[in-house]
Amino acid sequence: MRVQLLSLFVATLLGAANVIGIALPINQPSSGTQAGRAGLLSRTLSSSPSRPTSTSKSGLDTSNSAHNKLLHGSKPFIPKELPVVYRPFYQQLQDIKTSNMLTPENVPHVVVITDLAVDCVQYDDVAALMVYLELHRLGFIILEAVIANFNDQTKRARLARGILDVYAYNNIPVGLGTKGYNTTTKLNYKEKAHEFSGTGSFMSPDNHGIMDGQALLLKVCDDAKTRAPKEKTVTLLLLSSLMDAGNFVDNPVNKQLLARVLSKVVLQGNYLVTGQQKKQNLVPDLKANNNNFSPKASEKFHSFMYEYQINSTVYTKIAATSTPIEPNFFKTLQNTGVVLADYLSGVQLAQDKAFWELSNEPNPKDRFQPTMDSTWFLDVRTTFYDKWKQEAMLARKKGKTPPSRFPSQAPTKAEWKKLVPMIKVVVYDALAALGTIGDDIMLQLKINKEPQVRKDAWNQKHKIIGIVPRENHGPEDAEENFDKQNMANAIMALMYGSLMNVPPENKKGIYPATSGI
Repeated sequence: MRVQLLSLFVATLLGAANVIGIALPINQPSSGTQAGRAGLLSRTLSSSPSRPTSTSKSGLDTSNSAHNKLLHGSKPFIPKELPVVYRPFYQQLQDIKTSNMLTPENVPHVVVITDLAVDCVQYDDVAALMVYLELHRLGFIILEAVIANFNDQTKRARLARGILDVYAYNNIPVGLGTKGYNTTTKLNYKEKAHEFSGTGSFMSPDNHGIMDGQALLLKVCDDAKTRAPKEKTVTLLLLSSLMDAGNFVDNPVNKQLLARVLSKVVLQGNYLVTGQQKKQNLVPDLKANNNNFSPKASEKFHSFMYEYQINSTVYTKIAATSTPIEPNFFKTLQNTGVVLADYLSGVQLAQDKAFWELSNEPNPKDRFQPTMDSTWFLDVRTTFYDKWKQEAMLARKKGKTPPSRFPSQAPTKAEWKKLVPMIKVVVYDALAALGTIGDDIMLQLKINKEPQVRKDAWNQKHKIIGIVPRENHGPEDAEENFDKQNMANAIMALMYGSLMNVPPENKKGIYPATSGI
């Protein structure tokens, strides 16, 4: 047994060394033929980091799952010093783990496409990463790859690579994604000064260990087909622009391969099931940023999901903004002593202040999105209008006209300090990250639930969590088909537990902090 474990350890170390030892080629051309696709894969991986295959020549499992067991196999399921408030959720997970709900055959193999540190809510991608890394450690998912997109995607990929290395997951590959938006899109995103502030100790200083995103997704699909020829095991977690996913299915051969191995798609955004019976389609809501960044790619990928009847669940802004993450939660995370908590705590207010200033720009073109004005910010990102919302809801229930908003009392651009106590911690992407464990487990945890009124937003294949009002309908058409406190408790517990499993020697980072970052 000792020899077998030693062999497994050596095999995994060799795989990890292969990952971190080679620089990357990027922007390889795509091909529409099987031979061309195979050639692309061969060219890209021959000079870029390779991930350990599922089974070594010795017959031992050297996959990401095995590497995870080596890192954390001796650690308790529930971290020893996890605060009491988070233990009930971990106990629920442990009960599920010991039941028959989760078996090695049905654990999702997850590929994440994310835009780490984008200014709109730059901390939510890191929060999501903490959530899915902890689900990976606990064995509820197997994280296969992280692809970073959105200009500057190179920096975002380096950030992903560095954070994975802080957790000692250097075997999990990182891919370089697309710019994320079309030149025809009005958005011309420019990196903000605070986006990467404080990341010097955990952001990879170069492109070491990063490969082309399309080639990486292709490799995961090929591996999945080899690993389970008769099963669909891959889950796509889409937390950013759908340009990368749309580009992948634009290649006919890739499209067929993805349809062959893809079991589920979990998204942050929104969509609608339109039409009747055979003429139905899955249509992206272009009011959701992740869809609007590249509308054609969004439409293409949603059509792909519907055409091939891929299961999907989407978590909307209503779900995110209604989930009551504690206002001081990021400061609480600092009790773990991990530098990532310091980053989250420091960046939250800096980002929200910058966002508030943008929302006050008189010219809509100068905002993050034209519709994101100061009223939107007060409504979505603060508790400023909460009292008015309650009064309006009561009035509607009584059949009365709801009171108007009170704009005369709204803070001015210069009155930022008045807003600070009202700022919400909104972790959009963390909800979808949690959703990768599967709809059945989310129901078992009493987080998600079937809608009581909006039955159109929930069917056997496609489910919306946090149902947005339909066009030409009022706010009463929305429906919170989830338990928002249970959602918040789960996310906060997993984030805290995640940081507790960072190796002690990596808590303060793994790189010398560089100036200007």
